Amino acid sequence: MAYGADYTVRNKYGDDVLCSELRGRHDDTTILSAIARCDRHLPSLESLGFLPTISINPANIEQNPPAPQYPPIGRVLHEQFHDRQQQLLVSRQAKVTWYKDMLRGPRSLQHYCRCVIRFRMGPKRLTMIHKLPLPNTLKEFLLLQYG
Repeated sequence: MAYGADYTVRNKYGDDVLCSELRGRHDDTTILSAIARCDRHLPSLESLGFLPTISINPANIEQNPPAPQYPPIGRVLHEQFHDRQQQLLVSRQAKVTWYKDMLRGPRSLQHYCRCVIRFRMGPKRLTMIHKLPLPNTLKEFLLLQYG
């Protein structure tokens, strides 16, 4: 992302990088943060295919599902699977909540300036930012390393 990668490319399921990251099975928001820092206008969750009425509340997820039919090892595997599914749901909800927070209110003028500069430079020149006679903090800002 820092050097102009195209995050609108779609995978075999038709999802772009943003959708894949929001639906991903991990807690890491590094790629989501990079997309948010290099895109002027983030698409709404509705336009990405996320229904606004669906909200996952971890407190409503059944804690110990009944598994009387399983032998002891099967019960352990069932409980581990259920725990992993619960973690996945909580992780996805946290990422969607983080994304909703990014959509609130207007973006900063500093953010828009970075987007315009990066757009004008183009992906090929972004790799040469380190050669510019600029302060390191400005180079880092343009390369999405903070802010």
